[in-house]
This record gives sequence, structure tokens and C-alpha cells, in this order.
Amino acid sequence: MQWLEGLPTACIATCDFTVTGENTSLFITPAWIKAAVRRFYKQGYFLEDVTCLDVEEGFLVLYHFDSFDSPGRITVRVIADREDPIVPSIADIYQGAEWHERECMDFYPVIFKGNPNPSRLLLPEDMEEKPLVKPEKKRQPMLDLFRFTELDSCAGDHPMVEQLEEKLAAVKAEAAAAEAAAAAEAEAAAKAEGEAAAEEEAE
Repeated sequence: MQWLEGLPTACIATCDFTVTGENTSLFITPAWIKAAVRRFYKQGYFLEDVTCLDVEEGFLVLYHFDSFDSPGRITVRVIADREDPIVPSIADIYQGAEWHERECMDFYPVIFKGNPNPSRLLLPEDMEEKPLVKPEKKRQPMLDLFRFTELDSCAGDHPMVEQLEEKLAAVKAEAAAAEAAAAAEAEAAAKAEGEAAAEEEAE
């Protein structure tokens, strides 16, 4: 995907669609979300949704894109700082994002700066509680919720480079162990079958 190249502080990973429901994942900092989303718009992608999760690293904002011309679901992931959870709104690029962002703001303290109508979407205006914020002990690391097969490219200054590389190594080791276990199981089954056949012949 050459049209994604050159985005500062970005990591691009390939995913197994049958496992994750996505083909590609893009990790980017909040400052570059609008630049990234403009590229999706120019390529003819449509926005499926904008969602949010409370993870150890902060508030994870996910943008899901797909295309009718060249199907391939892409997820853009952005971490909003817990102490200052501001992410630029993309409603000026994808108008439908306005409602998705408002829903996220209902349930999390994330602020989508520039949203044209930041009023409550589902919850009462006077409700101060953010109901989907988790207790600290129940938050999971972001990479425990994400699975990918290859790290295609990664800007050297991306804050998650080391974590992503460690995650990829762990995923590959897990896959290799599973493959070895399956091979050993198949070998044991074949051996048992051979021994059973030999016993039948002996009888």
C-alpha cells in the first residue's frame, strides 16, 4: 500500500482476516490521524465506524475502513493519553464520523477536538460519569487485544516499535510451537496406527 507510505510515526502491520476481521492495521499518533484519514478518503475508502477501548496505555481509538473497489478492511489505531485524551475530529473528512465520535465521548473521557456537534448522543447531558472507563486493575495491554502476522513497516521514532517487534516475535514463536505440536501429534498417531496394523498382521 504505497499510498500509506511516508506517514510520520506510523507502523503498518498485516493481519489474518479469518482470525481478526481485518487485513491491515495502522498504528499512528493522534497528531497525524487527519493526514492518514485524508489518504483513505482520496483512495475511495468508506468509514465503517469509530470505536474506543480503555487499555493500559490510555484510550485506544479505532477507525475501521473498507473499500468497494478493492476490498480489504483496514483498522487505524490511535492511543489518546489518559491525562489529556484529545484526538482531532475527522468529521470534516467523513461526515458520518460525527455520530461515532459523539458516542465515544458519551462513554469515555476522550475529546474529539473540532467535532461540529459535541453534545451527548445517547446519554443525558448532565451525566458526568463515563460508564465504560475500567478500573485500573481490569485494563489490558493494547497488544494483548491485537493479533498480526507481519510488521510491514514502522517509523523508527514510533513509541511502540519495540513492543510491536516483541509481540510479533511472540506470535511467531507461538505459531511455530503450535505447528511443532501438531506435527508431533500427527507422527504419534501415524506410529500408533502402524503398530496397530502390525499387531493385526501378527495375529
